[in-house]
Amino acid sequence: MSMLHYQDDSVNTTTSIPSSIIPESDRDLMQCRTSKVYIQPINSNTASPSGSLSFQMQSGSGQGWLQPGTLAFQFSCTVTTSGASDTFQFANVNESASSLIKRITVSIGSQQIESCDNYNVVNGIACCHATSAEYQNNDQSIMEGAAATFTAASNTYTGVFMVPLNVGSLNTEKALPLWLMASNPLIQVDFNSVNAALNNNTGAGATCTNFSITNPKLFYTVLHTDSEYNEGIRARLMTGDYFTIPMTQVMTQSVAHAVGTTVNFNTGLNLSSLDAVFTASILDAELATSAATAKLFDKNGRTNVILYLDGERVNTYDITDDTLSYYSLQEAIGNYQDSSVTSFVNRASYPTDGYVNGWNLRRTFSEKFSKTGVPVSQSRLEIQGASAAATDYIVWIYSSTLVIDVVGAVSVKK
Repeated sequence: MSMLHYQDDSVNTTTSIPSSIIPESDRDLMQCRTSKVYIQPINSNTASPSGSLSFQMQSGSGQGWLQPGTLAFQFSCTVTTSGASDTFQFANVNESASSLIKRITVSIGSQQIESCDNYNVVNGIACCHATSAEYQNNDQSIMEGAAATFTAASNTYTGVFMVPLNVGSLNTEKALPLWLMASNPLIQVDFNSVNAALNNNTGAGATCTNFSITNPKLFYTVLHTDSEYNEGIRARLMTGDYFTIPMTQVMTQSVAHAVGTTVNFNTGLNLSSLDAVFTASILDAELATSAATAKLFDKNGRTNVILYLDGERVNTYDITDDTLSYYSLQEAIGNYQDSSVTSFVNRASYPTDGYVNGWNLRRTFSEKFSKTGVPVSQSRLEIQGASAAATDYIVWIYSSTLVIDVVGAVSVKK
């Protein structure tokens, strides 16, 4: 059983419970207590390439509410290189420690709530096109080692990193009522291979040969409300109501793309609200080694991309140039003409470092509405052209609802 550690910094104080966990008619100040918490894995305290770590949050009476946006994974990472004093970086466009993570899966009891595969790719798209160069060079550099070059003296380097986990089910608009759940949330972190995670940029065939994860901890914040308030919510549920939490979730898949061919990728989705679709490509030659390969998002000779939903073509125009590709991408992210959030690639580097296609399917970006996307059963993505063998990644962003009943059983409505 994992140990739950508290750093309680607000006992007997009065704070404002975020409105996100209170029904519209009940929004007011009330007494609460905030606990800064970390848990350790239940399966192992170390991990290696392609390994995994599992963290179990405590649920049930007295466990409070998980505050959205506070989940962060801290660990020590030791990287081994082929030569003494070799230099290396983390892989992918944002060159951060999130490149170590292959997949994050969240389960509650027997119900799998979410599984975000290719987490490093999803995070790379978000960081490249929905933050800024300043974020990468400052905030992300401090926590995740982004854009930093490390030296492996005597063939090894060890550093401490902290990766914010952007998982839809644990970063919801409402706080998650751990006290209401009958089963403990389980978070599994699966790690990438060495080649997918690291770049040895020393040259002359130098490689990274291994990495190891030690002293892993999962940090988050818990809000403790008055028991009478919680029982009031439970009383409502006893009348047949459900506690519901809107979520934005991610699903990814990948497909091999041979030189000079067109990929037609068909997927059964069966979603009530598909919000956006993205696709990016990484060259297979770069994925196959850790030697001086950045594993960036490369246009790779794409000549056009077309999205079909339930047989209907979404982009009626061909996406044949970089300006149209970038316009569509920014519209999908929701940053079109928003100067406060920028990409950290420019006109020259976009085709080779951060090339991503995107489609916005939301009717509005207003937080007042849920499930603003489109219902869809089947999708087909046509990706034309490839100048080198590559892996194409497809990312679907969709809305769903987490449902909790009076006995604490959890389900997901997509």
